[in-house]
Formats: sequence, C-alpha cells, structure tokens
Amino acid sequence: MREATVEEAFRIDEGLADGAVMDAARLFWEARRRQLGAYIPDGPRGLAFLAATTDPALALAATDSEGRLLGFAGLSARGRRFWRPTTRHAFATLGPLRGLPFALAFLLRTNSLRLYASDGVLLLDGVYVDAAARQHGVGEALLDAVIALARREEFDQVRTYLDEPSGPIRPIYEERGFRMTDMRDHFRDAPSLTLNMRARMDLHLTGAAA
Repeated sequence: MREATVEEAFRIDEGLADGAVMDAARLFWEARRRQLGAYIPDGPRGLAFLAATTDPALALAATDSEGRLLGFAGLSARGRRFWRPTTRHAFATLGPLRGLPFALAFLLRTNSLRLYASDGVLLLDGVYVDAAARQHGVGEALLDAVIALARREEFDQVRTYLDEPSGPIRPIYEERGFRMTDMRDHFRDAPSLTLNMRARMDLHLTGAAA
C-alpha cells in the first residue's frame, strides 16, 4: 500500500474502488488482529481471505486527491454484510485446521447477536483509518457520513461496537448521540453503542426552534 497522506481536503464516497480493497483489508486486519489472529494467519494469505470476503459496495471510503485510501467505514444492513465470510471461503483459503474453528466462531457470533434481523438497524462494523492519516478528522468525517447515510436511507438506529469502551473514541460517538446498550459482540467481547435516529432528529429540530 502506498503511504497515505492527508491534505487540507479529502473526499468520501460510497463503495471501495477495486484498487482499494486490499488496502482496506490491511486496515481491517490491523484493527482486528487481536480478535482474529487465532483463526486467520498473518501475511498475504490472511489478507487475501479478508479481501475476498468483504463487500466493497457496503463501505464509505475516504481518499486523498490521488485516490489513496485514508480510511473507510464498513456497513451491514438489510440482510447484507460488509464482512461476509462463508464456510467455503474459510476452508478454501485458510485450510481445515484454521477454517473450521473460524467458521464455528463466526457463525456463533452471528446467530447469538442476530445483527442483521432488523431492517431498521444500520450496523457500523467499524471505522478504520490509516495510522498516517489519523488526527486529521478522517474518522470523524466517516462517522458523520454514516449518520447522514442512515438519515437518508431512513434507518431507525445506527449500532456499532467498541473494542475499548473506555478509550478515547467513545466520546466522539457520544457527542453525536450514541449511547451504551446492553447488547454485546461476544466474538470481539465488545459492548455496543446505539444511535436512535428519531431521537437525534427530534434533538436537531428542538435546537433549530430555540
């Protein structure tokens, strides 16, 4: 991946360009290595597995003026998932020794949370920003773009999971109206934050009328 740089302006588009899928897989792996390292090998084979099992259309991508990927937000909703590994992918890419434990763990996660059962929930799988592009507003811009998309597509809620609930990222979400909920992602051992879009809309209308 070419070194990411941040200029005064960057753009956010729906979907990952063909040339950015592997870069996105690398950012995804860097963020999730702790949870997935027991199942997915480090190196080209693991990145190939991640790239093959993501849906580029279900992402918002931040790029610089030269088209380099600075970061992205992965989304899942209405029966479609940004990260959609299957047993076939797991066995073909990872082999039976890694593929079987991964398939069992991922299916348990999906079934226990029923993440995709409600048409009214937009699941934010995560916001992933290249290390060289952090502290430049890329992550916050992606989060705002997710909220704008949820409003445009008339979702009732936006839900995400924080690997470090006491970390510095949580206030960024809470400033935008996200609140902690009881639902947990057991695969990542992470609690959830949920934004009620109707409550957010009421808040904005009240503020406009004041």
